[in-house]
Amino acid sequence: MDGTGASSDVWQRTAEVVLRGLNHSLSNRLTVLAGLAAEATTEAPDGKELGLHVEGLVQLLHLYRALPLTATAAPEAVRVQDVMSDAVLLFAAHLEMRDVACSVHDDAVAPPVLFDRAALIQALLLLLTTAAQQLDEGARGQGLVLRLHGEADWVHVSAETRTPVPAVCWVETDELLALRAMVRAAGGSVNVERDVTGVARAHLRLATLARLRRLGH
Repeated sequence: MDGTGASSDVWQRTAEVVLRGLNHSLSNRLTVLAGLAAEATTEAPDGKELGLHVEGLVQLLHLYRALPLTATAAPEAVRVQDVMSDAVLLFAAHLEMRDVACSVHDDAVAPPVLFDRAALIQALLLLLTTAAQQLDEGARGQGLVLRLHGEADWVHVSAETRTPVPAVCWVETDELLALRAMVRAAGGSVNVERDVTGVARAHLRLATLARLRRLGH
Protein backbone atom coordinates (compact mmCIF):
# COMPACT_ATOMS: atom_id res chain seq x y z
CA MET A 1 0.00 0.00 0.00
CA ASP A 2 1.39 3.44 -0.93
CA GLY A 3 1.66 6.36 1.49
CA THR A 4 -1.59 7.92 0.28
CA GLY A 5 -3.56 4.74 0.90
CA ALA A 6 -2.02 4.25 4.33
CA SER A 7 -2.80 7.85 5.27
CA SER A 8 -6.38 7.40 4.11
CA ASP A 9 -6.81 4.27 6.25
CA VAL A 10 -5.31 6.00 9.30
CA TRP A 11 -7.58 9.00 8.84
CA GLN A 12 -10.63 6.76 8.43
CA ARG A 13 -9.84 4.95 11.70
CA THR A 14 -9.21 8.26 13.46
CA ALA A 15 -12.42 9.81 12.13
CA GLU A 16 -14.33 6.72 13.26
CA VAL A 17 -13.11 7.13 16.84
CA VAL A 18 -13.86 10.86 16.78
CA LEU A 19 -17.36 10.18 15.42
CA ARG A 20 -18.04 7.75 18.25
CA GLY A 21 -16.87 10.39 20.72
CA LEU A 22 -19.17 12.99 19.20
CA ASN A 23 -22.06 10.54 19.34
CA HIS A 24 -21.35 9.96 23.04
CA SER A 25 -21.33 13.69 23.77
CA LEU A 26 -24.53 14.21 21.79
CA SER A 27 -26.16 11.33 23.65
CA ASN A 28 -25.35 12.92 27.00
CA ARG A 29 -26.78 16.28 25.95
CA LEU A 30 -29.92 14.64 24.60
CA THR A 31 -30.45 12.89 27.93
CA VAL A 32 -30.44 16.28 29.66
CA LEU A 33 -32.74 17.79 27.02
CA ALA A 34 -35.16 14.88 27.31
CA GLY A 35 -35.44 15.51 31.04
CA LEU A 36 -36.08 19.20 30.50
CA ALA A 37 -38.66 18.44 27.82
CA ALA A 38 -40.48 16.06 30.16
CA GLU A 39 -40.72 18.81 32.78
CA ALA A 40 -41.76 21.43 30.24
CA THR A 41 -44.57 19.26 28.90
CA THR A 42 -46.42 19.56 32.17
CA GLU A 43 -45.65 23.26 32.71
CA ALA A 44 -45.94 24.95 29.30
CA PRO A 45 -48.10 24.54 26.18
CA ASP A 46 -45.04 24.38 23.94
CA GLY A 47 -43.43 21.64 26.01
CA LYS A 48 -44.90 18.94 23.76
CA GLU A 49 -43.31 20.52 20.68
CA LEU A 50 -39.96 20.58 22.47
CA GLY A 51 -40.38 16.90 23.23
CA LEU A 52 -41.00 16.14 19.55
CA HIS A 53 -37.80 17.96 18.58
CA VAL A 54 -35.85 15.96 21.16
CA GLU A 55 -37.32 12.73 19.76
CA GLY A 56 -36.17 13.82 16.30
CA LEU A 57 -32.65 14.42 17.58
CA VAL A 58 -32.63 11.01 19.24
CA GLN A 59 -33.58 9.48 15.87
CA LEU A 60 -30.74 11.34 14.16
CA LEU A 61 -28.29 10.06 16.78
CA HIS A 62 -29.52 6.52 16.11
CA LEU A 63 -28.83 6.98 12.39
CA TYR A 64 -25.36 8.40 13.05
CA ARG A 65 -24.58 5.30 15.09
CA ALA A 66 -25.87 3.10 12.28
CA LEU A 67 -23.40 4.58 9.80
CA PRO A 68 -19.84 3.94 11.01
CA LEU A 69 -17.04 4.61 8.56
CA THR A 70 -15.68 1.11 9.07
CA ALA A 71 -17.23 -2.18 10.11
CA THR A 72 -15.82 -2.94 13.55
CA ALA A 73 -17.98 -5.80 14.80
CA ALA A 74 -17.67 -9.48 13.99
CA PRO A 75 -20.36 -10.98 11.75
CA GLU A 76 -23.48 -12.00 13.65
CA ALA A 77 -26.87 -13.49 12.97
CA VAL A 78 -29.03 -10.59 11.81
CA ARG A 79 -32.37 -10.37 10.01
CA VAL A 80 -32.43 -8.05 7.02
CA GLN A 81 -35.93 -6.83 7.90
CA ASP A 82 -34.62 -5.52 11.24
CA VAL A 83 -32.29 -3.00 9.56
CA MET A 84 -34.25 -2.08 6.42
CA SER A 85 -35.92 0.94 8.00
CA ASP A 86 -32.55 2.38 9.07
CA ALA A 87 -31.21 1.98 5.54
CA VAL A 88 -34.26 3.72 4.08
CA LEU A 89 -33.94 6.62 6.53
CA LEU A 90 -30.25 7.00 5.70
CA PHE A 91 -31.08 6.92 2.00
CA ALA A 92 -33.60 9.73 2.59
CA ALA A 93 -30.75 11.80 4.03
CA HIS A 94 -28.55 11.28 0.93
CA LEU A 95 -28.17 14.81 -0.44
CA GLU A 96 -28.06 13.63 -4.06
CA MET A 97 -31.07 11.31 -3.65
CA ARG A 98 -33.41 13.29 -1.39
CA ASP A 99 -35.98 13.65 -4.16
CA VAL A 100 -36.14 9.86 -4.63
CA ALA A 101 -38.71 8.42 -2.23
CA CYS A 102 -38.44 4.80 -1.11
CA SER A 103 -41.04 2.51 0.42
CA VAL A 104 -40.61 -0.96 1.90
CA HIS A 105 -42.72 -3.90 0.82
CA ASP A 106 -45.16 -4.71 3.61
CA ASP A 107 -44.47 -8.45 3.71
CA ALA A 108 -40.73 -8.13 4.16
CA VAL A 109 -39.61 -11.21 6.13
CA ALA A 110 -36.63 -13.53 5.73
CA PRO A 111 -34.41 -15.87 7.77
CA PRO A 112 -31.23 -14.45 9.35
CA VAL A 113 -27.92 -14.01 7.53
CA LEU A 114 -24.38 -13.86 8.91
CA PHE A 115 -23.26 -10.25 8.59
CA ASP A 116 -21.92 -7.33 10.56
CA ARG A 117 -25.09 -5.37 11.38
CA ALA A 118 -23.62 -1.97 10.48
CA ALA A 119 -22.13 -3.33 7.25
CA LEU A 120 -25.52 -4.76 6.29
CA ILE A 121 -27.11 -1.33 6.68
CA GLN A 122 -24.37 0.11 4.50
CA ALA A 123 -24.95 -2.61 1.89
CA LEU A 124 -28.66 -1.82 1.71
CA LEU A 125 -27.89 1.89 1.41
CA LEU A 126 -25.55 1.19 -1.51
CA LEU A 127 -28.20 -1.07 -3.08
CA LEU A 128 -30.76 1.75 -2.94
CA THR A 129 -28.25 4.25 -4.32
CA THR A 130 -27.39 1.90 -7.19
CA ALA A 131 -31.06 1.54 -8.12
CA ALA A 132 -31.69 5.28 -7.88
CA GLN A 133 -28.84 5.91 -10.31
CA GLN A 134 -30.97 4.21 -12.97
CA LEU A 135 -33.68 6.87 -12.74
CA ASP A 136 -33.72 9.78 -15.16
CA GLU A 137 -34.86 13.21 -14.00
CA GLY A 138 -38.46 12.61 -15.02
CA ALA A 139 -38.77 9.37 -13.04
CA ARG A 140 -37.02 10.35 -9.81
CA GLY A 141 -40.25 11.55 -8.27
CA GLN A 142 -41.78 8.08 -8.72
CA GLY A 143 -39.17 6.66 -6.39
CA LEU A 144 -38.17 3.12 -5.46
CA VAL A 145 -39.58 0.14 -3.63
CA LEU A 146 -37.40 -2.11 -1.47
CA ARG A 147 -38.46 -5.75 -1.49
CA LEU A 148 -37.30 -8.69 0.61
CA HIS A 149 -37.83 -12.38 -0.06
CA GLY A 150 -36.51 -15.25 2.02
CA GLU A 151 -35.86 -18.89 1.14
CA ALA A 152 -34.19 -21.71 3.05
CA ASP A 153 -30.78 -21.03 1.49
CA TRP A 154 -30.95 -17.47 0.22
CA VAL A 155 -32.23 -14.04 1.16
CA HIS A 156 -33.09 -11.77 -1.77
CA VAL A 157 -33.27 -7.99 -1.47
CA SER A 158 -34.18 -5.86 -4.46
CA ALA A 159 -34.43 -2.12 -4.94
CA GLU A 160 -36.74 -1.48 -7.90
CA THR A 161 -37.85 1.55 -9.84
CA ARG A 162 -41.61 2.10 -9.74
CA THR A 163 -41.76 3.03 -13.41
CA PRO A 164 -39.97 1.85 -16.54
CA VAL A 165 -36.64 3.50 -17.26
CA PRO A 166 -34.96 4.01 -20.62
CA ALA A 167 -32.73 1.21 -21.86
CA VAL A 168 -29.19 2.18 -20.96
CA CYS A 169 -25.83 0.49 -21.06
CA TRP A 170 -25.12 -0.19 -17.40
CA VAL A 171 -21.87 1.26 -16.14
CA GLU A 172 -20.03 -0.25 -13.19
CA THR A 173 -20.43 2.61 -10.73
CA ASP A 174 -18.28 3.03 -7.63
CA GLU A 175 -21.31 2.21 -5.48
CA LEU A 176 -21.95 -1.06 -7.27
CA LEU A 177 -18.29 -2.09 -7.12
CA ALA A 178 -18.14 -1.28 -3.40
CA LEU A 179 -21.32 -3.25 -2.75
CA ARG A 180 -20.02 -6.30 -4.60
CA ALA A 181 -16.79 -6.25 -2.60
CA MET A 182 -18.73 -5.85 0.64
CA VAL A 183 -21.00 -8.87 0.15
CA ARG A 184 -18.57 -11.20 -1.61
CA ALA A 185 -16.95 -12.29 1.65
CA ALA A 186 -20.37 -13.27 2.98
CA GLY A 187 -21.13 -15.46 -0.01
CA GLY A 188 -23.34 -12.80 -1.55
CA SER A 189 -23.79 -11.47 -5.04
CA VAL A 190 -25.22 -8.34 -6.68
CA ASN A 191 -26.56 -7.71 -10.14
CA VAL A 192 -28.46 -4.94 -11.89
CA GLU A 193 -31.11 -5.79 -14.47
CA ARG A 194 -33.95 -4.29 -16.46
CA ASP A 195 -36.95 -6.55 -16.93
CA VAL A 196 -39.24 -6.82 -19.95
CA THR A 197 -41.48 -4.03 -18.64
CA GLY A 198 -38.55 -1.64 -18.35
CA VAL A 199 -38.34 -1.68 -14.55
CA ALA A 200 -34.75 -1.43 -13.32
CA ARG A 201 -33.77 -3.61 -10.39
CA ALA A 202 -30.66 -3.81 -8.22
CA HIS A 203 -30.73 -7.31 -6.72
CA LEU A 204 -28.74 -8.51 -3.71
CA ARG A 205 -28.52 -12.20 -2.77
CA LEU A 206 -27.14 -13.34 0.58
CA ALA A 207 -26.66 -16.85 1.94
CA THR A 208 -28.79 -17.62 4.97
CA LEU A 209 -27.22 -18.49 8.30
CA ALA A 210 -28.67 -22.00 7.99
CA ARG A 211 -26.97 -22.51 4.61
CA LEU A 212 -23.60 -21.30 5.90
CA ARG A 213 -23.79 -23.57 8.93
CA ARG A 214 -24.70 -26.52 6.73
CA LEU A 215 -21.66 -25.79 4.57
CA GLY A 216 -19.44 -25.58 7.64
CA HIS A 217 -18.83 -21.81 7.67
